[in-house]
Amino acid sequence: MNGRSWARGGAILALSVGMLSGCSSSGTAPDPALVATVGDLVSSSRSAELGLTLDKDDRILPGTLATLLSDMAQEMAASITTLELTVTSDEADESYRAAALVSARTALESVTLAQQGDTSTALDQLHVQATELAKLEDAG
Repeated sequence: MNGRSWARGGAILALSVGMLSGCSSSGTAPDPALVATVGDLVSSSRSAELGLTLDKDDRILPGTLATLLSDMAQEMAASITTLELTVTSDEADESYRAAALVSARTALESVTLAQQGDTSTALDQLHVQATELAKLEDAG
């Protein structure tokens, strides 16, 4: 093998490693800390959604639902605070953080709505926001 073949082989190997590791020229992956916080939001949103679904089917006690919604609202608020205090290093992270904050705040508003008694509307809104947050998490 000559020098050109070795160089070409090295370039192919580097390209293959880059593709397997998720590197692309279209941008970088969001900060793992942001993705982890979005994961926490997905978990809290889905837990509240499950509680509301059980309530719709009369399969959860009112006190248990109230406790669940209160706990999930606290978890969401903590995650929102984490996102608000996060200093991003580039535009991609800032865009990811901003999108997460919009969905997270709307999800928290949905839980608050459920706590005020409008569980049907809250369930619908929470499902949409939990799905949006899950898409963000998957994109990370």
